[in-house]
Amino acid sequence: MTEKHGFVNYKTVLSSQIRFASLMSILAMVTGLFYREFSRPFFSGIGLEEKWLYSHYMELVHGHTFLLGAAIPISMAVMTYLVKDQLTEKIYKSMLIRFKAYMISALAALALMVYKGVIFIMSAGQPLDAIDASLFFGNSLLRGILFGVSHVVLFWALGEYMFRVFQAAKGKPTKPKAA
Repeated sequence: MTEKHGFVNYKTVLSSQIRFASLMSILAMVTGLFYREFSRPFFSGIGLEEKWLYSHYMELVHGHTFLLGAAIPISMAVMTYLVKDQLTEKIYKSMLIRFKAYMISALAALALMVYKGVIFIMSAGQPLDAIDASLFFGNSLLRGILFGVSHVVLFWALGEYMFRVFQAAKGKPTKPKAA
């Protein structure tokens, strides 16, 4: 049975995590390739140290995509599978909601990183402080809210999910809060 019929079990949760991890593994490779090819024309004629300064944020995207998109979801899937007998359908529904929130916030955080990285690469040669100040139309409040919300939701979703796994590993199924 699948989620379409209203029944959620460990297979539903694991399937979501494995599909997301698979797609994000591919995306991690694509972001690495994108960074290399996109930055070439902007870096002609500047030194190695400057290249590092302007490309630093985009360099981080490749690793973060793999970590947030593949390594953590696969770890969640393995841990969920190990405690699957201790969990109820209600808890699985709660975990699936938390994982969907995790996916959305991880994608948001990665999109923000790509935005910042692309702007820095395209502005190579300009003062770093000026580039940083121009992000999000120069609105530091908007910047803080976007980065803050994506990280807080990421932390909350992963924390709640892992709390359920931790409780199940102790042999005590948890009662999920209202979704």
